[in-house]
Amino acid sequence: MIDDKLESTSSAVSKLLFETLRIAYESQTITSAGKSQLDLYLEEPKLEFAYYQDLDILEHWKNQKHRYQTLALMSCDVLAIPITTVALE
Repeated sequence: MIDDKLESTSSAVSKLLFETLRIAYESQTITSAGKSQLDLYLEEPKLEFAYYQDLDILEHWKNQKHRYQTLALMSCDVLAIPITTVALE
């Protein structure tokens, strides 16, 4: 019963994430360089883990809102979903 609830919740979150990504992809804005926000974000250098071990990811995306408005909104929506775990017996 608990496994079914976890699977159902996980499935619902996955569907929500996929739908959010689909909507964002279809409505993505194109920059003056002809690239979407997602393309520009993916071209950026990766953050060095050693320097950002204590990174608050929600705060990070709130700070990126001016650069990647759609991605920041999506990230905050998805990351705001509480993660729950259940001990299996």
